This record gives sequence, C-alpha cells and structure tokens, in this order.
Amino acid sequence: MPGPYPIVGAPVTAIKPLFKTPKINTGIRPSADIEYYFFGSDDELVIQETMWGSSYASFEILGIGGVPFICPLRSIEMVEKIAPTVWRIRAHYELNITNPQTGQTEQTFEFGGGSQRILVAQYGQVGSYGTVPTGLDNSVGVSANGEVQGIELPPPDSIFTWTGYFSSVSPYTFQTMVNAVNSVSFKGHPPGQVRIMGISGQQRGWGDWQVGFRFGVKLNVGTAASIYYGPNNTLGPITCAGWDLIDVHTLMTLVGSGASARIKPVADFVRIMRWALFTDFAALGIDD
Repeated sequence: MPGPYPIVGAPVTAIKPLFKTPKINTGIRPSADIEYYFFGSDDELVIQETMWGSSYASFEILGIGGVPFICPLRSIEMVEKIAPTVWRIRAHYELNITNPQTGQTEQTFEFGGGSQRILVAQYGQVGSYGTVPTGLDNSVGVSANGEVQGIELPPPDSIFTWTGYFSSVSPYTFQTMVNAVNSVSFKGHPPGQVRIMGISGQQRGWGDWQVGFRFGVKLNVGTAASIYYGPNNTLGPITCAGWDLIDVHTLMTLVGSGASARIKPVADFVRIMRWALFTDFAALGIDD
C-alpha cells in the first residue's frame, strides 16, 4: 500500500527511527514528525550535529491524487532523556509550499492597459445630442478637415487595488478583460464607472496563484444642468458612463465663392462613443 516513507540518506547505528510513530499532515503545508532513539552521547551539541548530519534528510508525503511532496528536514527537538546516553528525538519535516521545489517552475504574467489615446471606438455610438450626420464611422476626435486626431483617455478619478489567491487561473481570460468596464454594479460602483487597468499574477511551485488587480474609477456623467455642449450650450444635458467618450463635432460649410469663399460653422453635435468592453466582472473570481 503506497504511503509516506523516508527517503534520501540513511541513519547511522546510533540513531534508530521509530517508523510506527510518524505524525503526518497533508494540509496546505504538508509536514511530518518522526521520532528517533539516539544512543551514545549526553552532549546536546553532539546530538544535534549527529541528527542533522545522519537522520533522514527529507520525507515524502503522497497528497491528493498521488502527487508527491518532498518535505525537507526543518528542525530537531530533544524530547525526552531516557537514560544517561539515550534520548528520544523528534525530527520535523515540512514543505514550504511558497518556494519552488526541485523540478517545479515559477510562473508570472502581467497585462497592462494599453494606449491612452483612443482613435476608434470599437463598440460604436451609444448616445447622441444634436443632429448627427449619417454615414459616420467609429473614429473619434475627427477635425474639421477630416483628420482623425483621437481623444486622450482621461485619468481615473481614483484607483483601488485588490489581491486574491487562487488554486488555478486562466491568464487568457484575464488578458481579454484588461480595459473592460463593469456592466453591473461592482464594489459599490454602478455600471460604467470601474475599468480594469491591469492584472498581474505569480505562482511559485505548487502554491496558489497570487493575482493582483488594479482598477480605475471614473464617475459617470449625470444630468447636471452644467453639462452642456454646442452653440450657446444647447446640447444636453449630457448623460454618459464614466469610461465612455464624449466626442464633440462642429459641422462646417463653405459659403461664398472665389476670393470671398470662407468656411463657416453651422451646427454642433455630440456622440457618446464606447471604446471599452462592458462586461460582468464575475469572471475575475472576485466577491463583490
């Protein structure tokens, strides 16, 4: 029947392991305690040096699914003096699960937020004010002469972070959600306000993944009377999700001819453009 058994090295004749007494823990930090009889000295220094040099150097514990955990010797305890030169000794073996063991690997990933200037709103127009001409594409920040200048993504009003520990993760899922915005309430923030600005993770050996999330909060634009655009501030009041873009345009027309020809603004319009994926953050595995 497979089970725990000492490996690596062999005891000297002055040490007798008591195989019937190992105390084994197969939890998060696998460990084992093995007791020995030590013969031949009453000097604590000699006993410690002999035990460290001659007892079993490691102990193998079979975990769930038969995965072996190699637990190194961590400490030697002199438990009981039985006779003048006879001691009962306890050796403690423990796996530091956060440190990679021989044959294991360390894995990391980090995904950032990308460009801060948006040229194209991938998810299109989600609102408008004024008369919007037909045939417009999803370009934003278009000048009067048709040049696509883009819109600088505004900084967040605030930033908060969250760190979690997971037995398994999907880096691909995290990568696809960077820059996403909450479509449902998240951490007390209504939809449209929270953007995933970055995700990083690390796994060492067989341990859990440590994953850090960085969120930026941009308050939604309400219907306050001061939020107007256009000639004489007649376009509005504007309502806009915090991370959507307010794209303001001025329609121009050519008047006159010859030497008297000139360009004249005739009307303004505003488009609310969505550049980020709006999605439920439940896939992150974070409790709201």
